Amino acid sequence: MTICTQNSSVHKGVPQGSILGPLLFIMYINDVGQNVSDANMHFYADDTIIYGFGSSPTDTVELLQKAFDVVQHTFLQLKLVLNADKTKLMLFSKPRKGLQKTHTVFTLEGNEIEVVQSYKYLGILLDDTLTFKAHIENLVNKPKLKLGFLFRNKFCFSVEVKSVLSLQHFNLF
Repeated sequence: MTICTQNSSVHKGVPQGSILGPLLFIMYINDVGQNVSDANMHFYADDTIIYGFGSSPTDTVELLQKAFDVVQHTFLQLKLVLNADKTKLMLFSKPRKGLQKTHTVFTLEGNEIEVVQSYKYLGILLDDTLTFKAHIENLVNKPKLKLGFLFRNKFCFSVEVKSVLSLQHFNLF
């Protein structure tokens, strides 16, 4: 079936930005985690998180590898492509020495999944110590950058713009 849009024809799926797209995608991937045991999965749009816990980091990584293999096989059956470059592994554990470098997960093709110490998921910057320090620093730096821009360019603004922006409260002018 071909669906014609203003700019192009779509021969598979639905047009980009279609209101049906997200609903059909959710229905299509609904059973991806059905055969995953001993691990948990959460889906948000096209983001998938597999997580689990074990008595040791080695046990946990083995559990995650098995779950990841099941998900990859399901993706193949559904003709979905896994973007291995966007796939990350983060381990949370009390012992810190050597943990991140000695444990890893692989794709079905044998590619090693990158181990990270922090990852931004749904707008929250998670770190492997769960301190949220990196997330807070990121939030604090955003307004600092904007205020710095305004401060460096304060002489370019008219009096009217300065009053609208109410930057006098920040002692920038």
